[in-house]
Amino acid sequence: MAAGQFARNRAALVGLVALILLTTLALLASVLAPYDPVSISLSDKLQPPTSTHLLGTDHFGRDVLSRAMHGGQVSLSVGLVVVGIALVIGLPIGLSAGYFGGRSTMR
Repeated sequence: MAAGQFARNRAALVGLVALILLTTLALLASVLAPYDPVSISLSDKLQPPTSTHLLGTDHFGRDVLSRAMHGGQVSLSVGLVVVGIALVIGLPIGLSAGYFGGRSTMR
């Protein structure tokens, strides 16, 4: 039922495709990134987007696309660690609250 509604929602499908694409780019950044994200090239600093640097370069001449792809790896790692910590802390609390019950605030 919910999957059918999701499949009929065009915006949800576009969002899912974007999420999958960005996650794939982040996970495969070391293979797909066109340049080293930390190598400095002062002769290429502050270049606008071109065919060689699709998102341009920063103040140190580093490729912005490569840095964004590698930054996605860090973001995914942090997100997974936080969810893991919340799971380790929240699961036992929720299980014990459900098993032992207690005073309910709903009336």
